[in-house]
Amino acid sequence: MNTSRIGPAVLRAFRHVFPKARRGAELVSIALVSLSFLAAGAGWSPADAGTLTGTVSFTGATEAPLPVATVALYESGGVSALAITSTDETTGAFQFEDVEDGTYRVSVWAPCWALQLFDDVAVSGESTDMGTVVLNPGISAFST
Repeated sequence: MNTSRIGPAVLRAFRHVFPKARRGAELVSIALVSLSFLAAGAGWSPADAGTLTGTVSFTGATEAPLPVATVALYESGGVSALAITSTDETTGAFQFEDVEDGTYRVSVWAPCWALQLFDDVAVSGESTDMGTVVLNPGISAFST
């Protein structure tokens, strides 16, 4: 392979960091690093992945700032969260990005508000909206 096409500065930098590397190793390493930067820069995400969105409202709470709820995403039937997020205090919105197509369990809770569990939440395509989740005053397992 002709290394004259690769920028001389990149090769010098690689040789400085890895002084004992052979030329073949240089090219393979530079190619792998370049591909990883290209994938990151292009906004790469898993195949068949989308966004799960929704809004949380609180019974009796109508003005901002709203209480902040915690929303957790689990594998269907799972007990360990894959991802956790909080709701926006102005709109009550939440969002999970890069969720692979499949079926999940979602929990929504806030201190002094009753826990809501949703089993069999199907995520498919670019965007799945859970709609509005209403939390009622009450005691949840997570209340402090």
